[in-house]
Amino acid sequence: FGFGTLGSVCLSYTENGTLETVITLSVAYLGYFVAENMAEVSGVLATVASGITISAVGRSSIKDYKSMHHVWSTIEFCGYTLIFMLAGNIFGVVLAEPNNGVGSAEWEYLAMLWVVCLAIRAAVVLLFYPVLDLLGYGLHWKDATVLVWSGLRGAVGLAMAIV
Repeated sequence: FGFGTLGSVCLSYTENGTLETVITLSVAYLGYFVAENMAEVSGVLATVASGITISAVGRSSIKDYKSMHHVWSTIEFCGYTLIFMLAGNIFGVVLAEPNNGVGSAEWEYLAMLWVVCLAIRAAVVLLFYPVLDLLGYGLHWKDATVLVWSGLRGAVGLAMAIV
């Protein structure tokens, strides 16, 4: 939270959109670096804590939100692209090896695991459906189907698998 608070204070003293973007980038990467290398704690959690702090405290100080959003969207796109390319390369290298240990039994286990995960998600959504139906706008059965089907897909799941 320290870097987030420091970044929020710095944001309150500037009117320059470029400098605001540099401050948020610096907070993210310095927070990660200090947490991982000096404090020996999770850099990802430190970055998330800094981002939450800036969002809660310093967001009202940001004058040029649109340009900052564009910069962070570009960084996000590049990160997703890198993760998907890295996962594809790792998967290709593993499958290309002659004795990779991936046979028909492993593919069968993978299919069974997928079915079990889908069933668990369905059970959780079904269990909480009455509560979710009463909250907010309600939960239609079509929305519940999307919740069950969607699961954890995309860059976050790939990044966790790579690590």
